[in-house]
Amino acid sequence: MNDVMLDIETYATSANAVILSIGAVRFDQETGELGEEFYINVEPGSQRWREVDPDTLEWWGRQGPAAREKLTEEPLVSLRTACIEFKKFLKKSDLLWSNGPTFDEVIIRSAFEQLGGEFPIGYYNSRCCRTEFALGKHLGVKKVTPTVKHDALADAIAQAKTVIAVRAEVNRLEALQTP
Repeated sequence: MNDVMLDIETYATSANAVILSIGAVRFDQETGELGEEFYINVEPGSQRWREVDPDTLEWWGRQGPAAREKLTEEPLVSLRTACIEFKKFLKKSDLLWSNGPTFDEVIIRSAFEQLGGEFPIGYYNSRCCRTEFALGKHLGVKKVTPTVKHDALADAIAQAKTVIAVRAEVNRLEALQTP
C-alpha cells in the first residue's frame, strides 16, 4: 500500500499559503483498501513569512463549525515539526495523490523548500485525483462525500475512496472487454 492521498487546509491559495492542517491516508487502488492515516494541525503563528489571504479568511468564516473547530484541536505544532512528521509518514511511498498537485502538493513542497528540507517524493510520482474524478463522472461513478468538509483527513479519505471506486469501474469495464 504505497499510494498516499494528501489534503491540506490553508489560509490562502498561493504556493506560499499558511498551512493549517495536513491530512493523508495510504491506500491501494487495486484492492480498495485504506491504510495508515496521518493528521496534524499546524500553528499559523509558526509561519509568519507565509501568506494569509483576507478572502480565504472570510471563506473560512462561512464554513461549518466542525471544520473550523478541527483546526484548533491540540496539539498545534510548528510548520517545521509538521513537515518532519509528514516526511516520516511518506517514507517508502510511491505515488502522491492530491486534489491536485497544483494546489496541495505545490503548497506543501513550498513549505519543505522554505524550511530547507527535501520533499521525499519526486515530482514524477505526483498524481491528480481531479483527473480521476472527471473520468469517474464520465463513467457514472459519484464522488465520495467527506464526513466533514474541509477537514484535511476526511477530505483525503473521501478522495482516496473516490479514486478507488473509479479504478474499480475501469477494471470492471476492462474485464468486460476481455474475451
